[in-house]
Amino acid sequence: MLNTNDDSLSAIYAYLHRTSRKETQTDLLHLLDSYTDSSDVNSPLQHFITEQKIRISKNKNVEHFDKETQDFAKFEDILKATRAVLQNEDETFIRDFSIKVFNDSKRFENLQSQVRSILTQYGDYDDKETVLSEYGIVKTPTYVCVKGNARITLGEQEINLSALQGDIAFSTQTLKEITNIAVFGSRIITIENLTSFHNYKNQNDFVIYLGGFHNTVKRDFICMMYKQNPNKVFLHFGDIDVGGFYILNHLKKRTDIPFKPLNMDKTILQKYKAQTKQLTSEDKKRINKMLGQNDFAEYAETLNYMIRHDCKLEQEVVKE
Repeated sequence: MLNTNDDSLSAIYAYLHRTSRKETQTDLLHLLDSYTDSSDVNSPLQHFITEQKIRISKNKNVEHFDKETQDFAKFEDILKATRAVLQNEDETFIRDFSIKVFNDSKRFENLQSQVRSILTQYGDYDDKETVLSEYGIVKTPTYVCVKGNARITLGEQEINLSALQGDIAFSTQTLKEITNIAVFGSRIITIENLTSFHNYKNQNDFVIYLGGFHNTVKRDFICMMYKQNPNKVFLHFGDIDVGGFYILNHLKKRTDIPFKPLNMDKTILQKYKAQTKQLTSEDKKRINKMLGQNDFAEYAETLNYMIRHDCKLEQEVVKE
């Protein structure tokens, strides 16, 4: 029987112009160490790095590293891009972001799938498609659509939304010019879906179209409004499903505003029973996970009802 040791194996790999698994793992550990930040241990990137170090210790493959091509440069670019996304503060177009990080307008486009995966798998996000926009990295400018009982001041100009029949949209640049938001009614409502936003008729409320998960631009607008109108009731109206409750919880956590659900309880599920849909196996798995987390304790009655009656509801059905 052939007896080999580490030196022999190294010699064999060198002769074959290949790198041993042990050497690859050592190089990966060095690379992961260079992106480790002890001051930000709760970020998705740091969770990812910690998990990869554990995988290496168990002799498992590192996620998003191609062991066949041994492409360290691409893996480092994935780490670099993920870190840059998490550090981004201003709304930036994807190609401009790529130039800023890589001096190449197309490089990030080739990496964004892996970056999205890391952020959604190791961060507090529910939607892989919108996760980049949460950090202000977008394909097109963000617009915030609003309507209802309020007055918005931009520099010396005032816009009385109460006098408008419909809604109005503010671009990213225009939002930066807003100096005051005076809400006259008692409630401020964010609405998840566009159809429901347009159909919402209560003109005494101030209503914001959220469009799923909020991004930096919308979050800053909502936080400004809360700071200037702290005594108002903040409500969120979304789908009565897993995604809807994730969006509500994410909104509360990222804005630190005590949002309460609107039309998202078992009473609505009972009223619109005929329009409910059955839960998928993935829905049930995620609801049970939510029921075990303190963040979702407030919605436990509704979540348990959804499990017991095998139902969920799209908010467009609700006409309240």
